[in-house]
Amino acid sequence: MRKRYDVVVIGSGLGGLAAAAILSKNGKKVVVIEKNNYPGGYAVSFKRGNFEFDVSCHLINKLSQGRNNVLDELGIGGKIKFVKPKYLYRSIFPGYDLQFPQAGSEGFVKVLVKHFPSEKRNIYKFIKLTDGVFADLKKTSNPRMSGDILRLFRYASVSCSEVFDSFFSDYKLKAIIGQLYGFLGLPLSQLSFLHFCAVFSDYINNGGYYIKGGGISLVNSLKEECDVNGVDFKFSSEVNKVIIVNGQARGVLTSDSSKFISGAVISNIDASYTFNNLIGRDRLDDQTKRKLRWLKPSISAFCVFLGLNENIHDLLPEDHLIFLNPDYDSGKQYEAAIKNDFSNTKLIL
Repeated sequence: MRKRYDVVVIGSGLGGLAAAAILSKNGKKVVVIEKNNYPGGYAVSFKRGNFEFDVSCHLINKLSQGRNNVLDELGIGGKIKFVKPKYLYRSIFPGYDLQFPQAGSEGFVKVLVKHFPSEKRNIYKFIKLTDGVFADLKKTSNPRMSGDILRLFRYASVSCSEVFDSFFSDYKLKAIIGQLYGFLGLPLSQLSFLHFCAVFSDYINNGGYYIKGGGISLVNSLKEECDVNGVDFKFSSEVNKVIIVNGQARGVLTSDSSKFISGAVISNIDASYTFNNLIGRDRLDDQTKRKLRWLKPSISAFCVFLGLNENIHDLLPEDHLIFLNPDYDSGKQYEAAIKNDFSNTKLIL
């Protein structure tokens, strides 16, 4: 079988579905190739008895009212219902049990100052910096706005630990502020401060939301938009090779020997596998090879799905995201996670 498309999308995770929906809405002929027999990647759910579990979608940022996002661009923002819990998250350390309300920077600072009053001035200065860096990052992505480029360059190659150390001496306070490091895949000593600000400040200032009905609700809405716009889906089919013509991706070959010719290819799967296996290292330039050598697998997670014979809202009426930390050392926790040492890494409920 041989078909022609404007774009081939490999993988139907949220990124692949969103790309296909946007392209098809703009008149492009698109096919999505998925090795599973269903769309969604990790953003799916499954049932066991009377329980339904969301596999991966959790607290989502970038959804505050009035902000443009891909859902609004596709015209499906109104179809997705979001729930904003009272607290952003609960952070438990030895000797500390903190709930951070969804009340912007001031609410976050208020909790910290209550427990670390001697650090009040530095806490305010630190939050002012993170908010400023976050604002600069947003502006640089908008050609009509200009951020403080010098400030971004100043922190471009600086780790969270370096910045934290310049503001605070209390190691407990630094660990509590850096709690979200686990979502970013690196300990504070290795985590880019710019990357941290992009996520930390967005959650703190703009809030976190849950998708009503779970991640599958978002998947279904994106899939429906793709269907309306004529996107073709080929399930239970794995891409074996990206077709390269004169240095450009021009289609793919699949496991059943089907060929899909296209003007462009979007890969929504692992970058290392895409370049090393589907394209082939012999087709890569030296710069791309060097970048691939720098890539390292990110931190993963061991997930346990529990169905309880108790009403969870009675047990934890206001807590929807809880971090349980065995200590204050993110580096130690990170190494324990890499080694599957569950007694020394943190748990997320």
